Amino acid sequence: MVAKLTLFILLLLTFQVRAQLFHYEKFDIEDGLSQVNVNTLYEDANGFLWIGTQGGGVNRFDGKDFVTYNEKDGIPGELVTAVTAGANGHIVIGSTWGGISELKQGRFKHYNPAFSYSGTNHILSYKGTT
Repeated sequence: MVAKLTLFILLLLTFQVRAQLFHYEKFDIEDGLSQVNVNTLYEDANGFLWIGTQGGGVNRFDGKDFVTYNEKDGIPGELVTAVTAGANGHIVIGSTWGGISELKQGRFKHYNPAFSYSGTNHILSYKGTT
């Protein structure tokens, strides 16, 4: 009986179950997010998270702080529905009623280029400028 109990305890110690732990953090307007209704997310090559919002422009998040870009920074509409990178690596956003804007030297430049479009809220292809 002691041998069986010892074997049982050894088996329990050998097959430990380890659960994955996930750490979630909620960010809000008080934390610097310009608008809590998020339409789109994009992580760029530098690890910044770009957050397109429903009326608050686009936010860049570095893991600690938010930087908000809105109409005063050249975005033609603050309902941002798409964020991606152009062929040149510059951040490109699509906004409702505003078209496409590309981030250059800290400001967004607005374009009315021919671009492929299918459905709502998607930039399917955009070559960007040099």
